[in-house]
Amino acid sequence: MFNKILCATDLSKENDTAISKAVQVAHQFNSSIVILNVHDEFMEKEEMEMLRVSVESIQAEFEKTAILAKNEMKGIIHSLHAEDINVEFKIKKGKPNKIICEEAVNLDADLIVLGKSSKGKISKILLGSTAAYIVNHASVPVLVVP
Repeated sequence: MFNKILCATDLSKENDTAISKAVQVAHQFNSSIVILNVHDEFMEKEEMEMLRVSVESIQAEFEKTAILAKNEMKGIIHSLHAEDINVEFKIKKGKPNKIICEEAVNLDADLIVLGKSSKGKISKILLGSTAAYIVNHASVPVLVVP
């Protein structure tokens, strides 16, 4: 039923439950998992150049962050004793809500699993919830884990 599961995480402790649920579903359906971590771009390349921020230094910092994030995701999978599951780790940058929906299509995912956001109430009112956006825009079923 679910051959490929896309599990989106911001690597907060609250999202460990979502990864755990993705592993549980993967065991149940003999699925593979793609764990996706999206880093929100705070500035476009053109904005950085206008402000004379070094694009290369920002890129180098992103690469360091990506390596740390990938290692952290691998550690979570190891702690869940899920080495028997085919797991792929992806790091992207951009707006998480849009990237998650795009990746679900690109990967031909059958299910999206994500934890609810740890944003504050004001942020949710002004910006909306990532989970709500994905539920409303995803082309596959979405499991939001509290």
